[in-house]
Amino acid sequence: MKQQRLTEQMLSNFSTLQEIHQISHEINRIKTKCTRIHRDRWSQEEDVILFDLLQIIGNRDCNAISALIGSKTSSQVYQRLRYLKQKRFNLSLFL
Repeated sequence: MKQQRLTEQMLSNFSTLQEIHQISHEINRIKTKCTRIHRDRWSQEEDVILFDLLQIIGNRDCNAISALIGSKTSSQVYQRLRYLKQKRFNLSLFL
């Protein structure tokens, strides 16, 4: 009798753990998706930060800039610099 209750309780706990794991997995998936959306866009604030970092660093070290911004990869920083240069922003002081 005790063994049966213990087994039922363990199965119930296991089921709850599976549900928690599944919910946790879904939350992480959504967070990753939101992060990707955020990383794909550049806000005006991030452009200002990018220009400030270019003034401080004084070169195109995309890895350092990426590490300081935190939400962008070095590839994204490089692509944004190229985009701004193509749009004829005055990057000559920094590049």
